[in-house]
Amino acid sequence: MGVEQGAGHIRARLSTFDTAMVVFSLVVGIGIFRTPAIVAGAAGGTSLFFTAWIAGGVISLIGALTFAEIGSRYPRAEATTGWLRTATIPRWHSCSIGRRR
Repeated sequence: MGVEQGAGHIRARLSTFDTAMVVFSLVVGIGIFRTPAIVAGAAGGTSLFFTAWIAGGVISLIGALTFAEIGSRYPRAEATTGWLRTATIPRWHSCSIGRRR
């Protein structure tokens, strides 16, 4: 986001990237308020709705802790490809990631 200063006034302007990021954040941000109503309607009852919500939170927490553990064991900045290269067969890795050695 750029700010141009002129003679006595400040004019704010948004680039195309800035505008696209604002739209993207609105779409993602609104989803968190819209989705629970859809899930609650499909669940049929409050106990099933809250059970599914808590189960999803636990699964997300387990996934986050798993990636934190992997990141602490492989501290190089290679993201997922670093431990995939170590944990899998090199030929399979080159096929799944799209690289050739």
